[in-house]
Amino acid sequence: MSIDEFFEDEDSVAPRKGLTGDVAVVGRPNVGKSTFINSIIGYHLTAVSKRPQTTRKHWRAIFTDDKCQVIFTDTPGMHEPNDKLGEAMFSNIILQLKTTDVILCIADASRSHGAEDELICSMINQHSQSKKVILMVNKVDKAKKEQIQETIDFFEAKLGDRIAKVIKVSALRKKGLDEVIETICGFLPVLPFSFDEDAITDAYERDIASELIQEAIFEEFSKEIPHAIVVEIDSWKEDDKKIKMGVTMYIERESNRKMIIGRDGVKLKTIKSKAISKLRENIEKRIDMKIFVKVAADWRNKKSKLRDFGWEIK
Repeated sequence: MSIDEFFEDEDSVAPRKGLTGDVAVVGRPNVGKSTFINSIIGYHLTAVSKRPQTTRKHWRAIFTDDKCQVIFTDTPGMHEPNDKLGEAMFSNIILQLKTTDVILCIADASRSHGAEDELICSMINQHSQSKKVILMVNKVDKAKKEQIQETIDFFEAKLGDRIAKVIKVSALRKKGLDEVIETICGFLPVLPFSFDEDAITDAYERDIASELIQEAIFEEFSKEIPHAIVVEIDSWKEDDKKIKMGVTMYIERESNRKMIIGRDGVKLKTIKSKAISKLRENIEKRIDMKIFVKVAADWRNKKSKLRDFGWEIK
């Protein structure tokens, strides 16, 4: 059967078409990018924390309704890199800016603006000259009217007519998000959908699990543990009732390893309990988790280690 005959076959199903494309979600650390992504798709996909660099790798979140399919990419918080890991994250942001269809720039109206926001605007102007930019002013429920206007003025001064629309939202309270989707869809072409209509991400469950375990660590150690920690899922065995996983946390220093474990393993048990609780929000199965904590000295500056942890390093 030829390709033409296949598509003419009455039993074949052609991909559904609609307004579809890729959207890069960018902003300074802790601006609410991950909260926005999770709110849009109604699924705890990306780690949320008050600390910077909670999001490291990018996962694609897929929003589909009766007229459009939007593929969001949550990028790491924008800041100048100071190690090989930071350089890899920075390169990833540049790639997303160059290849995406629309830029969703998220600003925090509740905070003053500085070098990181300057960097975001510079990167957008340098690497995505032809792309539509939507300025999403987040956390308006926490900000005063003066702060909201100052935020808009700051970004309009830096990006000028690159900004196609300004939208005020509260991602946490899910206010204004419908307008964000509607605006994005207005800038997208009509094409066949890339994913099934019920798909919400291209990430594997074990990748999401790694993110949520890392989130549990940052919640337990709000300031004590530096970002020199990475979580790897070593094994994943699943049946109809249970998921059994083996997890290794890599840390740069022995002192931090002892801190994470705690006296008699108390801290590690707390992290495990929190992580399982987060996973159970998405997985309706019993979860057995075995965790190891190992030292990998200066892994953030070792290309071989970064490759082992799934980073594309030049």
